[in-house]
Amino acid sequence: MPYGPAVSSKSESTEVASIGGDLHTALHSPSYPPVTDLIAQWAVSSPDHTAITQGSTSITYRTLLQRSETVAQRLLSAGYGQGDVIGVPGPRGIRFVVVFLGVLRCGAVAFPIDPALPERRREHLLKIAKPQTLVHLEFADTGVPPDAGKTLPEVCSPAPAYLFGTSGTTGIPRMVLGWHGALSHFLSWQRETFAITPEDRCAQLTGLSFDVVLRDTLLALSCGGTLVIPAPADELGGAAVIRWLDRQKITVLHTTPTVLGSWLLDAPPGCRPPALRWTFLAGEPLKAGLVRAVRAVFPSSGIVNLYGPTETTLAKFAYQVPEGPLPANLPVGTPLPYCQGIIMRDGRPCGIGELGEIHIRTPFRSLGYLNDRAATAAAFVPNPYRDNADDRLYRTGDLGRIGPDRLLEVIGRLDHQVKINGVRIQPAEIERVLCQHPQVADCIVDPYQDHLQEPGETRLAAYVVPANARTSAEQDPGSGSGPSADLAQQLRGFLLDRLPPAMVPSVFIRLKRIPTTPNGKPDRAALPKPPAVRRAPVPAAHLPRTAAERTIQKLWAQVLRSDPPGIYDDFFELGGTSLTLTRLFALLDNRFPHKFRVAQLFTYPTIATQAALAEPRCSHIENEVTEHEF
Repeated sequence: MPYGPAVSSKSESTEVASIGGDLHTALHSPSYPPVTDLIAQWAVSSPDHTAITQGSTSITYRTLLQRSETVAQRLLSAGYGQGDVIGVPGPRGIRFVVVFLGVLRCGAVAFPIDPALPERRREHLLKIAKPQTLVHLEFADTGVPPDAGKTLPEVCSPAPAYLFGTSGTTGIPRMVLGWHGALSHFLSWQRETFAITPEDRCAQLTGLSFDVVLRDTLLALSCGGTLVIPAPADELGGAAVIRWLDRQKITVLHTTPTVLGSWLLDAPPGCRPPALRWTFLAGEPLKAGLVRAVRAVFPSSGIVNLYGPTETTLAKFAYQVPEGPLPANLPVGTPLPYCQGIIMRDGRPCGIGELGEIHIRTPFRSLGYLNDRAATAAAFVPNPYRDNADDRLYRTGDLGRIGPDRLLEVIGRLDHQVKINGVRIQPAEIERVLCQHPQVADCIVDPYQDHLQEPGETRLAAYVVPANARTSAEQDPGSGSGPSADLAQQLRGFLLDRLPPAMVPSVFIRLKRIPTTPNGKPDRAALPKPPAVRRAPVPAAHLPRTAAERTIQKLWAQVLRSDPPGIYDDFFELGGTSLTLTRLFALLDNRFPHKFRVAQLFTYPTIATQAALAEPRCSHIENEVTEHEF
């Protein structure tokens, strides 16, 4: 049983967990006009409306169309066209958008190249994409070529349009080939569902290597709105981003939860951008702590949680977070039109509430991985309920379930599961619970190997960004008896009330912010290593004072296989786990019968506090216990 508990109840498991349609029934596939056609229409109906603004520079829809078609003419004159992969190096800006649209307009496939990516990563992606040429942004500034009278080709909806690399969490990035119709399908849904109009001002803050840049850029331009790009000199981060959103009267924002969380940590006091009406988040799980922070800084903004891998084109599920109290689990909601979600396990559909791998079925998926038929065939599998080679399910690699309310929940990645003390654990599930604590703004739970105490033992570290992180140190492991130790004990007790002991992290590490990859997702490789178990001599003030403390100290040393610790040392910071805590409880219960419960040991993790439980008549130690209560 690789996915933990199979079902939430017997009655729920009898119903197949799918939403958006029946696997036996064909999904409709209407045609959508390419985004280049929509932009051309706005250039006719609203030629003088501002299409893009960056700093003090703006261009109208008339100018945008003229310049992008000039780029298309130049590419055609140079011999490039239908189906050719053309690289478009950054940086982001008006010229980048002009060249990108010009590549699409000549019928070629646009491959954005983000200069912010590490050089080796860029080289690897270029090796996979094999672009026929690179078009530098100066193309956007040149005049009409001599043979510009040549008619531009029609851009067809089924034609390939763009290439983006996957996020590379597996270490092996691949190039995903998207097409015009699938891109327009998503943009059409977003415009209509959220009433995006020419009056909207959409921010372009996403890196060019991430397919969210298509939402950033093309949502505004496909609805006749204004795309707002920071000036090249703007170093936007934290408070500066919030002020920029306010100053530019941004109404629509796309980003990832981790990036937005880092901005909100430094939100300037009193700055509450009133114009922002939609915040779209995607790329990773949405946590309750971030929702609270968004509501505090952007009180006028609706919050939409989007879900869908690059392989299925931008997003295929959406959940508008309701007003009022937050649900216990923030789902990704329901599928877009002509899309379906189903949970599969061992080749069979799961029941309601049953955990399994999320599969997405839609005719508006991508065209697969460029030049990698084997990987495409492995990821896009035939629908077993229809004899149609084109009807396929995309295996997301995400662990999830569909609840009785028919909302999809993403629990985490199948390849992120770890085994702790024989129990299979999904770290994302712990993160979601931890972020419900009011003092937690964001967090990551990550496994690590502790070779000092028990060679090869896997343990969990919780990296926590406190809600008051602006006043915190850049990194504080939470050791000692100061506020960090108190918070660690609170969080440990909070989790223990809601999760099995094996899912409670061994160590809590305080961070000012979560490190991110160029794509705006958490960078687990950049997380600091958990602190090593302390080996320093115990100071005199921390030596045992009573017979109970001396006894418990010896039991700790036995369980932890270490030298005798100090009476104020934290059991978990010395390498203790839920398993070793269970061993300690057995020894304590043998020595002090009926004085302890296992749950107490999580919230009283020092020798001093445990001795007070064993000998409650020691008044000076009773006071210490009270100070550590949650």
